[in-house]
Amino acid sequence: MGRGLSFTVILLGALVGLGLMAIGFAEGWLVGASLALLGALGYFMVQFQILALFRDPDAVAIRRRSKLWLIPGALLVIGLLVIGASFLVEPVRGRSIPEDLVDDYILAFIVAGMTMVVGSGLGFGLVAMAVLTRPDDDDSPLRPTDYAERARERDRDARPSYYDSDWIRHGPRE
Repeated sequence: MGRGLSFTVILLGALVGLGLMAIGFAEGWLVGASLALLGALGYFMVQFQILALFRDPDAVAIRRRSKLWLIPGALLVIGLLVIGASFLVEPVRGRSIPEDLVDDYILAFIVAGMTMVVGSGLGFGLVAMAVLTRPDDDDSPLRPTDYAERARERDRDARPSYYDSDWIRHGPRE
């Protein structure tokens, strides 16, 4: 839970900082960066169990070195870059495009960037559910590709069942 709250504070920092800058508060990046730094510090403290408060002796060891974190992380970086590009539309391209289209370009960059930031937040949550929970493929949102075949074999070997699910595929019955 601490990791999820830390990610929320990081993304909140990005959104607040960019929102304040978008409404003209030039020092808004300071507020956003301080919130993001606070969230990163919280994540670091929870992940490495620095304080005794964060240590759970009964906890199952989590699987740490997952590369799935790179997918929402990359989406977050791209989203933040696209939002940053919205601040460069007017100074860089403002004179070469019609004045009434400048606002449309800025809005398109902001909407695309915020969609990526929200998508990355959802992706972080999905990866956190898959990686930081107990290894149980029955409830995992990211199941292995051969899960159905392994589950069927496990169920057939366990005990005979009177329910025949092969009628769904119209396959041959045993």
